[in-house]
Amino acid sequence: MPSAGSRTAGWGAVAPSRCVDGLTARLRDNGVHIVEGARVTSVDEVRGGVQVRTSAGTYGADRAVVAAGVWSQTLLRGLGVDPGLFPGKGYSFSVRSKQPLRRLVHLERHTWCSPHWTRPANGSGWPARRSSRPTPTATARPGSGPSSRPPAPIWRPRRRPARRSGWAPGR
Repeated sequence: MPSAGSRTAGWGAVAPSRCVDGLTARLRDNGVHIVEGARVTSVDEVRGGVQVRTSAGTYGADRAVVAAGVWSQTLLRGLGVDPGLFPGKGYSFSVRSKQPLRRLVHLERHTWCSPHWTRPANGSGWPARRSSRPTPTATARPGSGPSSRPPAPIWRPRRRPARRSGWAPGR
C-alpha cells in the first residue's frame, strides 16, 4: 500500500484521501467489488452474512465495513451495535517556543482557547460568534519585566467557561 500517513510513538497523522485511494486499490486487486457514489440506507444481518441497501441497489456479502463517520451509528442500529460515536470538529496548530506555552488547554475545567472565535458555544467546539481579535490574549505576569520568552496566553471568557461535551483524554 502506498504511504498515506506517518506514525511516531504517541502521535500519528494520515492523509485521508491517499489512505482511501491506497486501500481501494488494494481491495480491488484482491477481488473486492466496490460501489462508489451510492448512498447506503441500511445494513442488516441476514443468514450467512449482511445485506447492504444502497441507492444503487441491494448487495449481499459475508462481511461489510461500516466507515460512515458519525452516520455509522444510524447504519449500525440494524445490527444492534452502538459504536458510541459523537460528532466533533477540531483544528490543530503549532507554535515555536523554547518552553511550551501554558494555559492553551485546561482539561480540568474543560475549556480551551481558539484563535478565531471568542468562546466555544456550549462547549461543542462550534463557534459562538465571530471576533475580529483572537481569543488567546497574551499578557505578562505582573512584575515579570521584559522577557525573551513569549508571554503565556490566558483565557478570558465573557461568561463562565462552557462545559465541553464528547470525548476527552483519559475517559
